[in-house]
Amino acid sequence: MKKWFALLTLFGTLAVAPQAFGQVRFLTAPIDYGLTTDILWLANKDIQFELASTLSSRSVWTARFGYTTHRAGQGGIGEKYGNNKGRWYLGFRWRGYLLARAPHLLFIGAGWDNRPQDSMIAPMAEVGATVSLKPATITLLYSAGYEFYIKHAGYDSRFVHGPELRVGICF
Repeated sequence: MKKWFALLTLFGTLAVAPQAFGQVRFLTAPIDYGLTTDILWLANKDIQFELASTLSSRSVWTARFGYTTHRAGQGGIGEKYGNNKGRWYLGFRWRGYLLARAPHLLFIGAGWDNRPQDSMIAPMAEVGATVSLKPATITLLYSAGYEFYIKHAGYDSRFVHGPELRVGICF
């Protein structure tokens, strides 16, 4: 009798568990848009916003814009610009979510960054995780890329990388 009960319990668990885990609200809740800012940039008195839009159940695109008085760093925020004036910052990312419906959990991404005043463009790659509980969203990611200077702006092309901690709203 114990064997049959154990087999019935195992079969019941295997039959019900996938549907139960698939119904976890925060992993399946559709989110169409998000607006975040990087806390690490704010701590350095720079500002950057990222507007995200869900393309499909596994992908998101983002547009970034901001104003920075620091150059990108190798491992984080870099040195300040010499003239104490900042630069406009633009960027774009595409993210593919691997474990759950976008924009939830683990992702990989690719895109570019641009500071038009420096004539700089940087192809970027990133990996991270997002948790979105309407209306709040938080993303931790690490990005890496290479800055190319199209015109001589007094800076050398170089490898850049660093973390981001993004918080904001989603709907």
